[in-house]
Amino acid sequence: TGTLNIGFATAPTITTLTATASGNTVNYTALGFNCKVTSYHHLILSGGSSPTCSVTSVAGDLTVNGTGLLTTTSSITVGGTTTVGNGRTLSNGSAFTFISPTITAIGTGQFTNSGIVTVSTSLDGSGLFSNGATGTLNIGFASAPTITPLTATASGNIVNYTAAAP
Repeated sequence: TGTLNIGFATAPTITTLTATASGNTVNYTALGFNCKVTSYHHLILSGGSSPTCSVTSVAGDLTVNGTGLLTTTSSITVGGTTTVGNGRTLSNGSAFTFISPTITAIGTGQFTNSGIVTVSTSLDGSGLFSNGATGTLNIGFASAPTITPLTATASGNIVNYTAAAP
């Protein structure tokens, strides 16, 4: 276990990066960085600008800090909590599926959805979750989402509650 900080903008050119062991964390810190396409246990995207990150699997937590916009360029499954930090926007593109048990947006953090987002445990925080016109939000827990605000008013968007009522 440990943390690997990567502070350069280009994706690591090593052939293999194995970061899936429990407790391993990779933190990309550069401006406008490119992620190594591999599976991660914990992944932190703390650099600024608009990074390119085609990661499809994070077994633990995904944390998006810094400033700027991160747009998904692939479908992604997160096994732990996805946190969108103050000043950052995480945008799920229209062709992609984003699965995470818990999504938290902090302060001015925003999660915008134009594809499919599935949340099974909690959708919370003081940031914004916005379900766009082409977005589908699947909520798999019985309690009401506590994120403030939750915007799902765009014509054509879909919100599915898939859990039994408490």
